[in-house]
Amino acid sequence: MASINLSAAAVDAKKFPPDKAERWAGIPLDHDQWIFTHNALRREMRSMIEALDSMAGRLKSERNVPAWTAGVIGAWWERHLDHVIDHCEAEEKMYRPLLSTRFIWPKEVETIHNQLDFVRDKVSKAVSELSLDKASLSALRNSLFAYEKNMLAHFVVEEKTILPMMRAYFPPNPEISTLQRQMLENAPDNVMGALIYAMGPDRFRSEFMKERGIPFFVWHVAFKGRLAHYESDMVSKVKAIKTGVKPEDPPAKKSGWFRSN
Repeated sequence: MASINLSAAAVDAKKFPPDKAERWAGIPLDHDQWIFTHNALRREMRSMIEALDSMAGRLKSERNVPAWTAGVIGAWWERHLDHVIDHCEAEEKMYRPLLSTRFIWPKEVETIHNQLDFVRDKVSKAVSELSLDKASLSALRNSLFAYEKNMLAHFVVEEKTILPMMRAYFPPNPEISTLQRQMLENAPDNVMGALIYAMGPDRFRSEFMKERGIPFFVWHVAFKGRLAHYESDMVSKVKAIKTGVKPEDPPAKKSGWFRSN
Protein backbone atom coordinates (compact mmCIF):
# COMPACT_ATOMS: atom_id res chain seq x y z
CA MET A 1 0.00 0.00 0.00
CA ALA A 2 1.37 3.40 -0.99
CA SER A 3 2.36 5.87 1.70
CA ILE A 4 -0.18 8.53 2.62
CA ASN A 5 0.19 12.10 1.43
CA LEU A 6 -1.27 13.72 4.53
CA SER A 7 -1.38 17.27 3.20
CA ALA A 8 -3.11 16.20 -0.03
CA ALA A 9 -5.94 14.69 2.00
CA ALA A 10 -6.55 17.89 3.96
CA VAL A 11 -9.89 19.67 3.88
CA ASP A 12 -8.12 22.86 4.97
CA ALA A 13 -4.41 22.35 5.68
CA LYS A 14 -3.93 25.90 6.91
CA LYS A 15 -6.71 25.74 9.45
CA PHE A 16 -6.20 22.10 10.39
CA PRO A 17 -2.62 21.04 9.54
CA PRO A 18 -1.67 17.35 9.90
CA ASP A 19 0.82 17.97 12.70
CA LYS A 20 -0.74 16.27 15.73
CA ALA A 21 0.89 12.81 15.58
CA GLU A 22 3.49 13.55 18.26
CA ARG A 23 0.75 14.28 20.76
CA TRP A 24 -0.26 10.61 20.63
CA ALA A 25 3.01 9.45 22.21
CA GLY A 26 1.20 8.12 25.28
CA ILE A 27 -0.91 5.70 23.22
CA PRO A 28 1.08 3.81 20.55
CA LEU A 29 -0.62 3.20 17.21
CA ASP A 30 -1.10 -0.51 17.93
CA HIS A 31 -2.79 0.42 21.22
CA ASP A 32 -5.44 2.55 19.56
CA GLN A 33 -9.00 1.62 20.46
CA TRP A 34 -9.83 1.30 16.76
CA ILE A 35 -7.23 -1.46 16.37
CA PHE A 36 -8.41 -3.23 19.51
CA THR A 37 -11.94 -3.36 18.09
CA HIS A 38 -10.53 -4.85 14.90
CA ASN A 39 -8.57 -7.41 16.91
CA ALA A 40 -11.75 -8.47 18.69
CA LEU A 41 -13.39 -9.24 15.35
CA ARG A 42 -10.21 -10.90 14.08
CA ARG A 43 -10.24 -13.31 17.00
CA GLU A 44 -13.98 -13.92 16.78
CA MET A 45 -13.80 -14.97 13.12
CA ARG A 46 -10.63 -17.02 13.45
CA SER A 47 -11.90 -18.90 16.52
CA MET A 48 -14.97 -20.19 14.65
CA ILE A 49 -12.96 -21.17 11.57
CA GLU A 50 -10.61 -23.20 13.76
CA ALA A 51 -13.56 -24.74 15.59
CA LEU A 52 -15.14 -25.81 12.29
CA ASP A 53 -11.85 -27.40 11.24
CA SER A 54 -11.77 -29.33 14.53
CA MET A 55 -15.33 -30.58 14.11
CA ALA A 56 -14.77 -31.60 10.48
CA GLY A 57 -11.66 -33.51 11.50
CA ARG A 58 -13.64 -35.58 14.02
CA LEU A 59 -16.48 -36.61 11.71
CA LYS A 60 -16.27 -40.27 10.74
CA SER A 61 -18.73 -40.20 7.86
CA GLU A 62 -20.18 -37.78 5.35
CA ARG A 63 -23.51 -37.48 7.15
CA ASN A 64 -22.99 -37.31 10.90
CA VAL A 65 -22.84 -33.62 11.74
CA PRO A 66 -24.53 -33.33 15.16
CA ALA A 67 -28.12 -32.16 14.82
CA TRP A 68 -27.59 -29.29 17.28
CA THR A 69 -24.73 -27.79 15.24
CA ALA A 70 -26.83 -25.65 12.92
CA GLY A 71 -28.63 -23.96 15.80
CA VAL A 72 -25.43 -23.16 17.68
CA ILE A 73 -23.63 -21.80 14.62
CA GLY A 74 -26.72 -19.86 13.54
CA ALA A 75 -26.93 -18.17 16.95
CA TRP A 76 -23.19 -17.41 16.88
CA TRP A 77 -23.42 -15.91 13.38
CA GLU A 78 -26.41 -13.77 14.32
CA ARG A 79 -24.51 -12.29 17.27
CA HIS A 80 -21.36 -11.87 15.18
CA LEU A 81 -23.35 -9.87 12.63
CA ASP A 82 -24.64 -7.69 15.47
CA HIS A 83 -21.01 -7.10 16.44
CA VAL A 84 -20.04 -6.20 12.88
CA ILE A 85 -23.03 -3.91 12.43
CA ASP A 86 -22.18 -2.06 15.64
CA HIS A 87 -18.58 -1.67 14.45
CA CYS A 88 -19.60 -0.36 11.02
CA GLU A 89 -22.12 2.04 12.50
CA ALA A 90 -19.47 3.41 14.85
CA GLU A 91 -17.27 4.11 11.85
CA GLU A 92 -20.00 5.64 9.70
CA LYS A 93 -21.99 7.54 12.31
CA MET A 94 -19.30 8.55 14.81
CA TYR A 95 -15.79 8.46 13.32
CA ARG A 96 -16.56 9.53 9.77
CA PRO A 97 -18.61 12.69 10.46
CA LEU A 98 -15.92 14.02 12.77
CA LEU A 99 -12.83 12.94 10.81
CA SER A 100 -14.23 14.18 7.49
CA THR A 101 -14.18 17.73 8.83
CA ARG A 102 -10.38 17.69 8.53
CA PHE A 103 -9.42 15.10 5.89
CA ILE A 104 -10.99 13.42 2.87
CA TRP A 105 -12.33 9.94 3.54
CA PRO A 106 -10.31 7.42 1.45
CA LYS A 107 -12.21 6.01 -1.55
CA GLU A 108 -10.64 2.58 -1.11
CA VAL A 109 -12.51 2.21 2.18
CA GLU A 110 -15.81 2.64 0.35
CA THR A 111 -14.79 0.05 -2.24
CA ILE A 112 -13.91 -2.64 0.28
CA HIS A 113 -17.08 -1.98 2.29
CA ASN A 114 -19.13 -2.84 -0.81
CA GLN A 115 -17.16 -6.05 -1.30
CA LEU A 116 -17.86 -7.11 2.28
CA ASP A 117 -21.61 -7.12 1.72
CA PHE A 118 -21.24 -9.84 -0.92
CA VAL A 119 -19.03 -12.22 1.09
CA ARG A 120 -21.09 -11.67 4.24
CA ASP A 121 -24.26 -12.70 2.39
CA LYS A 122 -22.54 -15.88 1.21
CA VAL A 123 -21.79 -16.84 4.82
CA SER A 124 -25.41 -16.20 5.80
CA LYS A 125 -26.53 -18.48 2.95
CA ALA A 126 -24.11 -21.22 4.03
CA VAL A 127 -25.34 -20.96 7.62
CA SER A 128 -28.95 -21.30 6.49
CA GLU A 129 -28.05 -24.41 4.48
CA LEU A 130 -26.30 -26.30 7.28
CA SER A 131 -27.47 -29.89 7.58
CA LEU A 132 -26.24 -33.26 8.81
CA ASP A 133 -24.00 -33.44 5.73
CA LYS A 134 -20.31 -32.81 6.24
CA ALA A 135 -20.28 -31.02 2.88
CA SER A 136 -22.50 -28.28 4.29
CA LEU A 137 -20.01 -27.76 7.12
CA SER A 138 -17.16 -27.51 4.61
CA ALA A 139 -19.13 -25.02 2.52
CA LEU A 140 -19.64 -22.85 5.59
CA ARG A 141 -15.99 -23.07 6.52
CA ASN A 142 -14.92 -21.98 3.04
CA SER A 143 -17.35 -19.06 2.90
CA LEU A 144 -16.32 -17.96 6.38
CA PHE A 145 -12.66 -18.10 5.36
CA ALA A 146 -13.37 -15.89 2.31
CA TYR A 147 -15.31 -13.52 4.55
CA GLU A 148 -12.42 -13.37 7.02
CA LYS A 149 -9.97 -12.63 4.20
CA ASN A 150 -12.04 -9.66 3.05
CA MET A 151 -12.57 -8.40 6.59
CA LEU A 152 -8.84 -8.54 7.31
CA ALA A 153 -8.13 -6.57 4.13
CA HIS A 154 -10.71 -4.03 5.25
CA PHE A 155 -9.02 -3.69 8.64
CA VAL A 156 -5.58 -3.21 7.08
CA VAL A 157 -6.83 -0.47 4.75
CA GLU A 158 -8.31 1.44 7.69
CA GLU A 159 -5.26 0.90 9.88
CA LYS A 160 -2.90 2.09 7.13
CA THR A 161 -4.93 5.08 5.98
CA ILE A 162 -7.67 6.44 8.23
CA LEU A 163 -5.99 5.72 11.55
CA PRO A 164 -2.68 7.51 10.78
CA MET A 165 -4.62 10.43 9.31
CA MET A 166 -6.83 10.65 12.38
CA ARG A 167 -3.74 10.89 14.55
CA ALA A 168 -2.15 13.46 12.26
CA TYR A 169 -5.18 15.75 12.09
CA PHE A 170 -6.56 15.31 15.62
CA PRO A 171 -4.86 15.29 19.01
CA PRO A 172 -6.05 12.59 21.42
CA ASN A 173 -7.90 15.19 23.47
CA PRO A 174 -10.57 16.36 23.47
CA GLU A 175 -12.37 15.15 20.33
CA ILE A 176 -11.04 11.60 19.85
CA SER A 177 -10.89 10.61 23.51
CA THR A 178 -14.44 11.87 24.02
CA LEU A 179 -15.69 10.04 20.92
CA GLN A 180 -14.02 6.75 21.84
CA ARG A 181 -15.23 6.96 25.42
CA GLN A 182 -18.79 7.35 24.12
CA MET A 183 -18.26 4.22 22.04
CA LEU A 184 -17.16 2.29 25.12
CA GLU A 185 -20.10 3.49 27.15
CA ASN A 186 -22.65 2.72 24.43
CA ALA A 187 -21.19 -0.57 23.20
CA PRO A 188 -23.45 -3.64 23.53
CA ASP A 189 -22.30 -6.20 26.09
CA ASN A 190 -20.92 -8.64 23.49
CA VAL A 191 -18.98 -5.93 21.64
CA MET A 192 -17.22 -4.73 24.78
CA GLY A 193 -16.82 -8.29 26.02
CA ALA A 194 -15.19 -9.32 22.74
CA LEU A 195 -12.63 -6.53 23.02
CA ILE A 196 -11.71 -7.56 26.57
CA TYR A 197 -11.62 -11.25 25.67
CA ALA A 198 -9.31 -10.66 22.70
CA MET A 199 -6.91 -8.59 24.82
CA GLY A 200 -7.16 -10.73 27.93
CA PRO A 201 -8.50 -9.20 31.15
CA ASP A 202 -5.07 -8.60 32.71
CA ARG A 203 -3.76 -6.67 29.73
CA PHE A 204 -7.06 -4.82 29.40
CA ARG A 205 -6.78 -3.57 32.98
CA SER A 206 -3.04 -2.82 32.94
CA GLU A 207 -2.83 -1.22 29.49
CA PHE A 208 -6.16 -0.24 28.03
CA MET A 209 -7.70 1.19 31.18
CA LYS A 210 -4.47 2.75 32.45
CA GLU A 211 -3.62 4.48 29.15
CA ARG A 212 -7.09 6.02 29.05
CA GLY A 213 -7.22 7.04 32.68
CA ILE A 214 -10.16 4.75 33.45
CA PRO A 215 -10.41 4.24 37.25
CA PHE A 216 -9.73 0.68 38.45
CA PHE A 217 -13.18 0.24 40.01
CA VAL A 218 -14.83 0.62 36.58
CA TRP A 219 -13.57 -2.90 35.83
CA HIS A 220 -15.98 -4.28 38.41
CA VAL A 221 -18.81 -1.88 37.58
CA ALA A 222 -18.79 -1.95 33.77
CA PHE A 223 -16.33 -4.41 32.26
CA LYS A 224 -16.10 -7.66 34.24
CA GLY A 225 -19.75 -8.53 33.66
CA ARG A 226 -19.49 -7.84 29.94
CA LEU A 227 -16.57 -10.24 29.62
CA ALA A 228 -18.55 -12.92 31.47
CA HIS A 229 -21.54 -12.31 29.19
CA TYR A 230 -19.39 -12.68 26.07
CA GLU A 231 -17.80 -15.89 27.33
CA SER A 232 -21.24 -17.34 28.09
CA ASP A 233 -22.92 -16.12 24.91
CA MET A 234 -20.18 -16.45 22.27
CA VAL A 235 -17.11 -18.32 23.49
CA SER A 236 -19.27 -21.20 24.73
CA LYS A 237 -20.67 -21.70 21.23
CA VAL A 238 -17.23 -21.82 19.65
CA LYS A 239 -16.12 -24.29 22.34
CA ALA A 240 -19.12 -26.49 21.60
CA ILE A 241 -18.28 -26.67 17.89
CA LYS A 242 -14.60 -27.24 18.64
CA THR A 243 -15.17 -30.05 21.15
CA GLY A 244 -18.33 -31.54 19.66
CA VAL A 245 -20.09 -31.28 23.01
CA LYS A 246 -23.54 -29.73 22.88
CA PRO A 247 -23.72 -26.59 25.02
CA GLU A 248 -26.01 -26.68 28.01
CA ASP A 249 -29.30 -24.86 27.70
CA PRO A 250 -29.51 -21.77 29.90
CA PRO A 251 -31.47 -22.41 33.11
CA ALA A 252 -35.14 -21.58 32.86
CA LYS A 253 -36.21 -18.48 34.72
CA LYS A 254 -38.35 -19.18 37.74
CA SER A 255 -41.66 -17.43 38.14
CA GLY A 256 -43.37 -16.06 41.19
CA TRP A 257 -41.64 -14.93 44.37
CA PHE A 258 -38.57 -17.09 43.91
CA ARG A 259 -37.39 -15.76 40.56
CA SER A 260 -33.71 -16.25 39.78
CA ASN A 261 -31.74 -13.16 38.77
